[in-house]
Amino acid sequence: MKFIFYEDWFKKRVNKVINIFGKDWFVNKSILELGACHGDIGIEFLKLGADVTFSDARAQSLYAIKDKINLTPKTIVLDQNKPYKLNKKFDIVLHFGMLQYIEDWRSDLKCALDHTDKLILETYVHPIKDSEEFFLESENHHYSDTGSRNVRFTQEAIEEFLIKQNCKFIRLDTSELNCDYNWSYETGKIRHLYDWTYEKFNTGIYNDPEWVNGVRYETHFRRMWLIIK
Repeated sequence: MKFIFYEDWFKKRVNKVINIFGKDWFVNKSILELGACHGDIGIEFLKLGADVTFSDARAQSLYAIKDKINLTPKTIVLDQNKPYKLNKKFDIVLHFGMLQYIEDWRSDLKCALDHTDKLILETYVHPIKDSEEFFLESENHHYSDTGSRNVRFTQEAIEEFLIKQNCKFIRLDTSELNCDYNWSYETGKIRHLYDWTYEKFNTGIYNDPEWVNGVRYETHFRRMWLIIK
């Protein structure tokens, strides 16, 4: 089965970043992609003429990038569960879909900000307002092999931290980023919502269908920010 959900999701995020800056802006710009996995996102910026460094905690994921681009990419094996210092600043850092897997997410976000004046952050957030931060003790989430716990935090927790770092930011709560239910694994369909609101969440309109014909439906409530120091 071809899981087309991911392809739709990464293209929408890439297109949003390109729309913010314009294609020409990326020529010769240095980019650090955190949690790059197989490099699908960073490769799109390579095509625009950017100088991309791909990082991931799993070396085997980074190996696959070379076969996709027919040249040797710049890669760094980087475990974001630990503080890091690369002794270089980048024109922009892309931090997509990783923060919710990092136990000390504030430390990781601080490290990312130390390497740039422009950060694009995208992550899952907890959709219940004023909820306390909590952890999921899961052994089978995507990055469990790095030793991290799956953490849940609100959009307000992130923004409070950014304010303390003297950052300016714009939150991109737009339906352009939404991805409707589609196959994400063999027995499950998933959707990502970026334009959700607390008020609508409380009405129950985002509730997922029950299991239908052996298929599980899931909704992830996500946010994206443009952050400037």
